[in-house]
Amino acid sequence: MPATVPTFDSLSISPELRILIQEIGMATKVLTKADFTYFSDINLDRLKALASIHRIRPLLKAMLQREGISQLSPQSSQPTIKNIFRIRKNLTSILCFKEIALKLEEQQIPVMLLKGNLYIDLLYQNNQLRESGDLDILVPKEYVLEAVKILHELNFKIYFIPVHKEINEGQYDFSLEFERLKKKLNSPYFCEITLMRGSELVDLHWGFNQALYAFDYNPAGVFERSIEYNFHGLVTRIPCPEDLLLSMVLHHGGKEQWVSLRHIQDFLNIILKYQQEFDWDKLLKMAMKSNLLEPLLSGCKILDDLFGIKIPEVLSISNENQQFTVGLVALWDIDDQNNYQVMKKNIFGGFKGKKSILQKIKFFHFNYVNYQMSIYPAPLEVKKFSNYLISGLRNNIS
Repeated sequence: MPATVPTFDSLSISPELRILIQEIGMATKVLTKADFTYFSDINLDRLKALASIHRIRPLLKAMLQREGISQLSPQSSQPTIKNIFRIRKNLTSILCFKEIALKLEEQQIPVMLLKGNLYIDLLYQNNQLRESGDLDILVPKEYVLEAVKILHELNFKIYFIPVHKEINEGQYDFSLEFERLKKKLNSPYFCEITLMRGSELVDLHWGFNQALYAFDYNPAGVFERSIEYNFHGLVTRIPCPEDLLLSMVLHHGGKEQWVSLRHIQDFLNIILKYQQEFDWDKLLKMAMKSNLLEPLLSGCKILDDLFGIKIPEVLSISNENQQFTVGLVALWDIDDQNNYQVMKKNIFGGFKGKKSILQKIKFFHFNYVNYQMSIYPAPLEVKKFSNYLISGLRNNIS
């Protein structure tokens, strides 16, 4: 049942963060009544900074318009311009996926839409309330080379930081990058590549996680378990609800450890849509086998702490207490992008203090960097690209 008021009053939360969390609940109808008794204490610039860091600016804009307070913004025209760009980006992603999917399906190459653009269409009642990123697609590993050739025919270029200068200077060599891709396919340190066409970025995945991470969710049969879905007039296939949830938990809760309110927004939406349909016994066993049980339980505990959403099958085995959410609130409340990124690095993977797992990640990281340096003739660029990983590990491994 929807809560009439927020359930996070016991948490120490700034007025600005409280507004954003409350709006996530209002947008999903988990909360039926907004509390603005503390609105006079809000710093609007800080509110906008938090919304930007957490990439939930559309929610803030909707709230300001609904409450008739958008005139408080000194740059009231900018959100409207940003809305136009966001709508255009969403439409571009839709057209891009349809173009790619049709070409791949002509050659009988299976393809599925993943992550943000799928969440927008499948989980959100209002498609404009979630910011989208790159276009993510999944192709079976054995079809990746054929798929990349087709994307090359559509004028996409294989993109990676060491290649960026070559692309800008018109020296891009597809045959060279294609040979490098073959090496990546034979490495455990890669499960995706990025392709670029102008401002369009496509992340082509052939798995869900790299050996770099301490998770093992690359389930066989994801295409066999997939379900048919009508995506803006294109009949395609998407992951079944269980695969959709666990792939989300892997990224949002495993890799990122719920550090963004946008991730909480996604997780809340998928739980609300499928909670009654999930086979929780099967799901929890899959999560345990994939080392994803902890991030799944943590995500469910956050929903309980913030919105009073209780999943009996999960709470019965969860050892999480409210201290987990309390710790995250401190990170969510950072309104400076640089400090936020530093904090985010220092809790890399959520494994702070777990030395054995961190050492495993560190081992894979150095192998990953060395493998990159064997492929690309720009070791300094590779080190720069990979530095964000090791910076957090240095602070956590003695």
